[in-house]
Formats: sequence, C-alpha cells, structure tokens
Amino acid sequence: MESFELHVDQIFSDNMILPAGKSFQISGVGRAGSTVKVKIASDIKRAIVKRDGRWTCRFDPVIDTRSSFEVQIADDREQILLKKVRFGRVILMAGQSNVGFRMAQDQDFETEVNHFTLNNIAYYNVPQPAFYFQNGQVEVYQSKTTHWHQLKTTNLGHISAMAFYAVKRMTEEDPQLPIGVVCCTRDGALAATWLSKLTLTSQPQLMDEIVRPFEKQLQNKPNREFEEEVKLYRQKVQRHNR
Repeated sequence: MESFELHVDQIFSDNMILPAGKSFQISGVGRAGSTVKVKIASDIKRAIVKRDGRWTCRFDPVIDTRSSFEVQIADDREQILLKKVRFGRVILMAGQSNVGFRMAQDQDFETEVNHFTLNNIAYYNVPQPAFYFQNGQVEVYQSKTTHWHQLKTTNLGHISAMAFYAVKRMTEEDPQLPIGVVCCTRDGALAATWLSKLTLTSQPQLMDEIVRPFEKQLQNKPNREFEEEVKLYRQKVQRHNR
C-alpha cells in the first residue's frame, strides 16, 4: 500500500485551460484509503485514494468559457488551491524537433513580440525524460518540473513556434475563446542528418552551414582516429537501444 502527501498530477496547475463542453478529470496522489474532495464552482466530486496512492475525480462538461475558476482539492489534512483555471479549446502539439522549435529561434520573433495582442492563450510544455548509461545500468533523467503559463511577451520565446502560429490563426475565429496548448516533443537529430548529400550540396545556405564545416572537421584526420570515433559512436548507439 502506497501513501503520499496530497498532490495533483503535474499538468494541473494555476492558469491551466481545460476542455470546454467535454467531461474531464483531475487526478493525483494521496494517502491510501483517505478521501479527496475536489470542488469547481458548485460542483463537488470525491474519490477514495487507492492502494497504489492514486486518486481521480471526473467532472461533467463545463460550457462557460468566459469565467475564471478556482479548483479546491483537499483531504482531511491538506488543501491545494489552483487559481485562474479556465475552459476553452485545448490542443495537443506532439512531434520531434520541428514541433519543439521555439519562438525564440524564429526569424520573426521580435516582430511577433512587438505586435503581440493575444490574451487568452496558455501553454504547458511536457517535461522530456531522458535515458543515460551509467555504471552498466540505464538510468532515467527527469527534466525540470513545469506548469501552465499564461502566454505573454516575456515568455513568448518558450512556446513552440508551430503551436504559436496555429493558435494565432485559431483566435481569428473567436478572440475571446481561451486556447490551451499542450506541447509534447522529443527533440531529435538535425534534419540535415536525414537529407541526401545531393540535397545538402544543392543549397548554398546548407553548404555554408553544414557541408563545409563537416568537411573541414574531416580534413587531415588520421584513419585510426576516424575508426576510433566510428567505434565509439556504434557503442553509444548500442547503449541507446538498450
């Protein structure tokens, strides 16, 4: 039997946006056997914490997209209060580095900052767990905890560029509708890794930024050193696959 201090799952936080018009759940951990009460406006749900320490409360759909709510979560010892919770449209942006590409890297970032007018957008960047090989074992590295952010000029650089331009277009339909973005990415290798040599050499910018620097690294490299690097790379691939 597992017992924990009362907590909600990380994705539930201040400033979060929940899907309007759809049933939804609030979940977390607590002391096994205890009762958790969750209140949103006048709607109250209760759940018994299971033996594994988990609890879940499911709510009926909320259609009010103009109000801001508080979510009160409590057991007989502790209480958690989530503020500025709204209901609206929630989208999931998932992919590799093309989705993970942040606005701070976008060529039009400064222009978007200077002309920023959106006030109903919030985003949540899902933590990216990683695996590494140490002392003969594969260990898990958890990235820093995160929470929902109200999108504004000071954090615009942190949101996925693809997500930003998508929700910017969506707001044209209803500027007052809250939109929540859950961005779940696994940034991978450079796109250049998957392009043919013909494609890379046919573009002057790719030649200057990728091909020539790569060729420069290979110049005057002894065969023995090159073979050792290839061997080390293959070992890393094997560890990654494990």
